Amino acid sequence: MNNEKKYKYTRQLLKIAKREGGYTNKDIEKKAGLKGSSSSLASRWLNGHALATERQMRYFINNYGHFLKRQLEHLYYQYLPDGENLVVNYVKLSGDIIFKHQIRVDPSREYKKGLSVLRLVVIENDGCYKLLHQYRAGLIQWDKHVGGKTTRFKPSMNDLKGIVHSDNEEAHWYLWKVIECSDTSELIDKFENECKIISSSNNIVDWAKRYGETTNSDASNVFSAKHLVPMQFAFYQKLMKLGLQSELMPF
Repeated sequence: MNNEKKYKYTRQLLKIAKREGGYTNKDIEKKAGLKGSSSSLASRWLNGHALATERQMRYFINNYGHFLKRQLEHLYYQYLPDGENLVVNYVKLSGDIIFKHQIRVDPSREYKKGLSVLRLVVIENDGCYKLLHQYRAGLIQWDKHVGGKTTRFKPSMNDLKGIVHSDNEEAHWYLWKVIECSDTSELIDKFENECKIISSSNNIVDWAKRYGETTNSDASNVFSAKHLVPMQFAFYQKLMKLGLQSELMPF
């Protein structure tokens, strides 16, 4: 542990410590080895306006670090073809979720407020990132086709009856792919590439619709600028708020 290195999970860990241990701000400063009784620095830590050093956080890391580790672990699941069967595959990822955005399509008879069908999530871990592309669970149906000695699955969107409804929000989303990014610039590049894919006929919803509808002419692109521009704005706003820098920033 580098004593003077800033501890990037200061806010998250101290919130856990307050919840589990009932510490006041004065208690936190005392455990951090600070003198005085103003508790102003503890407030800045808890509000995310400042980071403590690893030395100052040592007591909390030793006593509550295991709670934080659990909080930073995320479970996702996939339902995809594997050979001749459809299988559920679980994926566990670690890190801090710094961005999450859903794309909602226009209202329909079944969903008067519209339906969120795609989601992008960014997880940061030690300066590297994972960009997750998800789709609404049950939106894509996998139809089994047997021909000769081969079996293959084709995606379709014949109706919305297969949409998953759960009390657990994360259960609403199947994981389509995980994109590894080594730094902020690569994250921006991969994010913009995903936006291009989503707006084209190569995205999973359009891809499935081509199979599910009777004619290819019905498979027009589902998403347009009104879906993508707000997501791009939210993405860059979040990077700016986090103080992340790159020459690829559009401002």
